[in-house]
Amino acid sequence: MMKRHAVLALAITVGLLSPAPLVAADVDGFDILGIQLGMSPDEVEAQARAKGFESLVSGASPSFEQLVAMRSREQVLPKDFSGVLSIRFSSDREAAEVYFVQTPDGSQVSQIAYRFFGTGVNLDQMTDQVVGKYGQPDLERADQWLWGDTAEYVQQRKGPYLEFDRGPMRVIGRQPLGTLTLGDPSLRATINDAVAEAASQRTGGEKPRF
Repeated sequence: MMKRHAVLALAITVGLLSPAPLVAADVDGFDILGIQLGMSPDEVEAQARAKGFESLVSGASPSFEQLVAMRSREQVLPKDFSGVLSIRFSSDREAAEVYFVQTPDGSQVSQIAYRFFGTGVNLDQMTDQVVGKYGQPDLERADQWLWGDTAEYVQQRKGPYLEFDRGPMRVIGRQPLGTLTLGDPSLRATINDAVAEAASQRTGGEKPRF
């Protein structure tokens, strides 16, 4: 079971963080809006609604079993996808996008991206709140602060990380004042290996050539 267990909860609502500090290196215990790595879609929706978000938009994904079937060259139509790819929700102050990996136990959170737009809080205040909650970053690189895996690029990271990007982002639409991203690339890598192994067993040991 890849489910993560809470150490302390972070509540980012109306730009505010609870004051209790975390040990900076304990990225596994971090969460955003009460959402942690490894949570199920139902748990994510419950946390979002508890914070006052009503309009939740979700995207579909092949489930673990469907990924195994597809890797085994079986056809699975998009209309039949039973996993959850992402859940998005927002307000005039903040927005979040939660992404999932597909495990044998169902869809589980692999990344949370939180954006704040400066309504009711400025960047310096938000920075003080982030540091007050998470502790000093393990690495400060200009406007990119990192906890956990500190590789510069996401593609280079192997373990859990929290990234705080201070300043304008290159995004389509409304420009956030800053972004917090909590993720663990190892979850997706582990699942990819598990899918490949399950597909190999399903096809009698013959691994697909893709």
